[in-house]
Amino acid sequence: MKRELRAIFYIPLIYFILGSLWILLSDKITLSEFGNAVEISRWQTIKGLAYVSFSSLLLVGLIYGYARNLEASRSRLQDSRNKLRSIVESLPAGIAETDSNGRVDFVSDRFVEIAGLERKRILNQHIQDFFPEVSQIIDSEAHDDRVPEVLSLWQATAMSPDQKVFRIRCFQRNESDSMSGGRRLELTDITRSYRRERIQKTMQDLDQMIINEQSQYQIFHFLCHRFQEIYSLPLCWIGVAEPDHSVRVAAHAGPRKDYLRNLITRWDESAAGEGPAGRAIRFQQVYRSDHPEMNMGPWAVAMFSHNLRAAVAFPLIVDRRSIGVFCLYSEEEGAFRDEILAELNEVSRRLSLSVSFSLKKERLELFSRAMDSAANVIFVVDHLLRMVWSNRAFQERSALTPSDLFQKPVSEIPYLSGRDYQEALGRTLLSGRVWTGEIIEEAEGSPQRIAFLTVTPIENDTGQIRFLSVVQEDITEVREAEKRIQSISKFDSITGLPNRKRFETVLTHCIREAGNRGQLLGLLVFDIVRFKELNEQMGFRGGDRYLQELARTLKSSLPENATLFRLDSDVFAVIMEDVSSQEAGLDLARHVASTVHQNVSLGERTWSRDIHAGLAYFPVDGGTFEQLFNCAEIAQDQARQQGAGKILSFSEEMVRDSRNTLRLHQEIYSALQSNQFRLVFQPEFNVLTQEVFRFEALMRWNHPEKGEISPGTFIPVAEHFGSILELGSFLFQELLRLEKEWRVRLGRTVPVAINLSPAQFRDPHLVEKIGALLEEFKEDEPFLELEVTETALFSDLEVAESQMNRLRARNLRISLDDFGTGYSSLSAIRTFPITGIKIDRSFVSGLPENHRNQAIVKSMIDMAKNMKLTVVAEGTETRSQIEILRDLGCIRCQGFLFSPPVEAPVILQRIQDGTFNLSRGRQLY
Repeated sequence: MKRELRAIFYIPLIYFILGSLWILLSDKITLSEFGNAVEISRWQTIKGLAYVSFSSLLLVGLIYGYARNLEASRSRLQDSRNKLRSIVESLPAGIAETDSNGRVDFVSDRFVEIAGLERKRILNQHIQDFFPEVSQIIDSEAHDDRVPEVLSLWQATAMSPDQKVFRIRCFQRNESDSMSGGRRLELTDITRSYRRERIQKTMQDLDQMIINEQSQYQIFHFLCHRFQEIYSLPLCWIGVAEPDHSVRVAAHAGPRKDYLRNLITRWDESAAGEGPAGRAIRFQQVYRSDHPEMNMGPWAVAMFSHNLRAAVAFPLIVDRRSIGVFCLYSEEEGAFRDEILAELNEVSRRLSLSVSFSLKKERLELFSRAMDSAANVIFVVDHLLRMVWSNRAFQERSALTPSDLFQKPVSEIPYLSGRDYQEALGRTLLSGRVWTGEIIEEAEGSPQRIAFLTVTPIENDTGQIRFLSVVQEDITEVREAEKRIQSISKFDSITGLPNRKRFETVLTHCIREAGNRGQLLGLLVFDIVRFKELNEQMGFRGGDRYLQELARTLKSSLPENATLFRLDSDVFAVIMEDVSSQEAGLDLARHVASTVHQNVSLGERTWSRDIHAGLAYFPVDGGTFEQLFNCAEIAQDQARQQGAGKILSFSEEMVRDSRNTLRLHQEIYSALQSNQFRLVFQPEFNVLTQEVFRFEALMRWNHPEKGEISPGTFIPVAEHFGSILELGSFLFQELLRLEKEWRVRLGRTVPVAINLSPAQFRDPHLVEKIGALLEEFKEDEPFLELEVTETALFSDLEVAESQMNRLRARNLRISLDDFGTGYSSLSAIRTFPITGIKIDRSFVSGLPENHRNQAIVKSMIDMAKNMKLTVVAEGTETRSQIEILRDLGCIRCQGFLFSPPVEAPVILQRIQDGTFNLSRGRQLY
């Protein structure tokens, strides 16, 4: 029982004792002093009044003393409570107490403040209603002697300030309150420390991932998911800044990943670079957006559409260069408060360091792999000549492992014990300069090898040499190859003949000797006709075998004073020393031509070829190597222009012809500029109805000084020098102009055929040029037909096949010109998608007199009919030719009998006046 309550029971006890003493003493005095009854009665009355008065006063005094004592006790109790409350409120934890039923009967102001709940809502309520985790504490009390503790996470949306993490600790009340059977609860707000601990744990995990050599993708993926979880974000992603100013999304996490799917992220000043990520990378500063801003362009629209209200982007900077960005998004405006920003800023800095470390580690690994994959021996020693590092090639050569080599002195490594190594390393240490040189590498049981050594000193910050880098390249094969090159540089590797370099040396020497001795020296230069065709049909190896066999045959058939050389692919030369006369030199050239013309057997096939040959003599045609060789080449070029099998000796007239050809080539370009070229057109007639099928476009050159220049003169020159492409461009432009004019004047296009030279046919832009011509007339009936020669088709089979397929894809008709004159006319119509043939005039001119010609032409026409090809006979000049062709089944003819080539205005006039009636149908034969 409390002390204050026990004091109340002392009052009656004291009153009883004093009253008893009073009665006993007063009775004894009365009996001894008074004998009279009246006096005794009066004394008893006085005694009674005195007793009542005294006892009342005493009772009042006792009650007053008790009241004073009780008031003092209450005052002391209140002071103690105030002190206890101030102590409780000063604690970081809030205090709440429950009774035996688990209902809250006391709650501190700090508890109310931390929990964010009203006091009246907490009192007389079960604590589990607010903190369900307390149930875990109650359940664990029976099994654990430690103070029960649990975390309570109050999860709010996104990154709201109301999101909190509490730590709850539970105690039994002290012994004085044990009757209540209640508990005392401590509530602590650990939101920031809890988040900081998780971030710290994340950074530790990040460091461990780097140590464990995890890839950058795995690191980025881990960080995105971890921080999305820590801050409960809808989106978190990491991007890599590419050199082309685009941003590649390396990893992302969160339910709003669709936000990134349709957006192009860049870090330049374009509209796609105005988002948080682009700005952070571009300016290398943290960019925070508390709400979508209109100056963010498409990013603001995307944020609104995905319910994203705040964003922050942290640049990842390595060596003062932005390498990426760390972006976080929230659904709450202003969610990224300063304290959150401070936490994430530290994270981004650590992430940058981690990425930097990862990149450097990757570079080191790449360097190590590159060094290990190098064929050269590479190693590093310190200034005490102890091994520090070596690549795999060194370890294989030395037959030692990296652990065996580390810190091992160079003198104790057998592979480096040679004198040359020691001298090279010592010189570099003493001089401090790079040392290079060749050394002899000696190894037990292996032949000597030659190595090129480069020793480079590596200095520390103070300029002292701390390491030596050694690169050793095995050049044994190089030195051996140089020796072989020395021996073969003067001879052709395929035929074994002296090559062009050797030819120059020998011819120069022979000219000098012939001059000293007064002898005639002959030079023959020739090439193989259609050698490229042989290469294409037999392959390069077949061509090489042909050259080998030809060189062996020629070399064995030449006299002792003649030396054979191979100058180029199919170009050869023969130096004839001490020639008796120019006629003797020509006889030797004829012998060479005859030898080449002989059949050469390769497998199951035999080949026979002609030559183009040119002859020149010293001192008649030239006195130096350049003069004599140039004269022989000029003669060979003239022979090539005249046809296969020609052998020509050099003359001054050839020089004039060459100069004229060059001058004509130069005049072609000026003629194109001054519009000296024009088109004329020769019609193809139907011999039955006299209708015109089409017109063949021919080019003419009206020279202001020379007059009309024949196409047979300037076309070969243009093909030789390449200006044929410019003439072709002129033809396309002029034909486009005329067809436009004819469509306006006649109401239709006029069918036209154009010839393509071999150079034009090989032009990779030919189809595009023709396409540009036809683009203007895609709504009209097709009017253009192409004519190609066998030479154009077989000059390059692969190119020809590609061009033919592309042209036919545009529905262009293609005829084979000069049919029957080449070696492969039948092969051409079998191989390529030809739509027609033009029988050469050489077959038409001899029809009336030559029955064999009639049989050949008849077979051509029948073959064309069977293959559904159009047939045109060109060069028809007599009525007898027309009648024979008509009887043979050919009704399409072209020649001067019907019409010579006419100018474009004449065509327009004759069509308008009915002289030329254009055919409406397509007659094949």
